[in-house]
Amino acid sequence: MPARLGPKISQTAALLIFLAVAVLAGPGLYVNFVKATFIVSPDWWSRFAIPTFIGSAVLALLSFLVFLRLAKSYEDKKQRWSLIIMGPLGIAALVFWFVRMSLPIMLSQISPQATSYEMTVRTTQREGKVRCDYPFSIQEISETFCATSADAYGKLRPGSKIEVFGKGNQWGMFVEGYRLLAGARTGRS
Repeated sequence: MPARLGPKISQTAALLIFLAVAVLAGPGLYVNFVKATFIVSPDWWSRFAIPTFIGSAVLALLSFLVFLRLAKSYEDKKQRWSLIIMGPLGIAALVFWFVRMSLPIMLSQISPQATSYEMTVRTTQREGKVRCDYPFSIQEISETFCATSADAYGKLRPGSKIEVFGKGNQWGMFVEGYRLLAGARTGRS
């Protein structure tokens, strides 16, 4: 007898799952797709980073119990273990992405206005998969930006204060640019 494929779900349940994923991940995925630069505010990140990690972990543990029960309906061990492992990880990642990106994006569109955040350059070293010639990282939100020119990049040093500006509000903003603040360190360290 062939292995069962697992529990059947109704079309309504499938639609509800799709809509939940679209709402939770959609705004963040859209911003990445159109290559817009969105940053959460330093205040948002400092207030919600740790609760987001904890909440995602707790939700993953709770969903583990649900996926463990669902997995009993599968006869194939590979399918069973895939569901038990990947289900909770997917739930945790989705919740983390929602709080980290999608929710601030949605909230920033409630009353967008000219906004700026003062930030500190953490490093001008290439980190991760940055696709630009002049990358630099921001200390407050662990984001990497690309300087507009070699001249602008040459003025940035770790510890330099910059003003990042764009459209948004206290939750986050779509970045339009940045400028080195007057009196910021520009010499070689």
